[in-house]
Amino acid sequence: MIRASANHWFTGAKAANSIVPIARFVSPTIFATKTSGYGCLFSLTGVDEEGLTDQELDAKVRASRAASEDCPKAHASTSTCA
Repeated sequence: MIRASANHWFTGAKAANSIVPIARFVSPTIFATKTSGYGCLFSLTGVDEEGLTDQELDAKVRASRAASEDCPKAHASTSTCA
């Protein structure tokens, strides 16, 4: 068994609100941040990246990036995805 103190991901972890300062939820999937931005919650199903080849994983990443580019550009600099 690996002790939590031996893993830098656990020992260096901070509170989630120090990473994404959520002010309030606007809808079940959209939230406002304390820095005047907005973020979205996404749920992905059906893709197990550990079982994909590098080429399949690259294709999934490209498809996700293409979908995110459809977001309005006026808010892209202030949006946060979680």
